[in-house]
Amino acid sequence: MGHGSAQRPGGSSGRAGDLRDYPMPFFEQTVAPTYGHRDYPEDVARWAGKVEEADGYIIVTAEYNHGYPAI
Repeated sequence: MGHGSAQRPGGSSGRAGDLRDYPMPFFEQTVAPTYGHRDYPEDVARWAGKVEEADGYIIVTAEYNHGYPAI
């Protein structure tokens, strides 16, 4: 993804990314990807390819009123 990386002695590593690097359109597909539908718009396909590269994710977001923000 590209904004930073981390590596631990046990061999696991991490890489920071920013969703602003992947502008997403509103979800306008008629069939959800969970049903095997992979006909994505170009920007979404680029994000999906990046997501498929990793084994796990840590999502960092702001906190508002003891929870994640609405937008």
